[in-house]
Amino acid sequence: MRVKIGNVERIVSDSVGKRMIESKTAIEVTEGNDQKDITKMKVDELKVLAKEKGIEGADSLNKQELLEVLKDVV
Repeated sequence: MRVKIGNVERIVSDSVGKRMIESKTAIEVTEGNDQKDITKMKVDELKVLAKEKGIEGADSLNKQELLEVLKDVV
């Protein structure tokens, strides 16, 4: 499984990756879920991405608001 922590992508075992994603310390990176297609990302993943991009207040935004804020950043 490929995960992204901050600006670093890592390959980890599935069990480790799932724990990292559940604890919101990483987001999963797959071929169809590359950072360019953010519309298919889950809200938690979008919030992690927004935090990485320095967007304040992302925790209080819903998916549509996150997509709007991130569309120009990604």
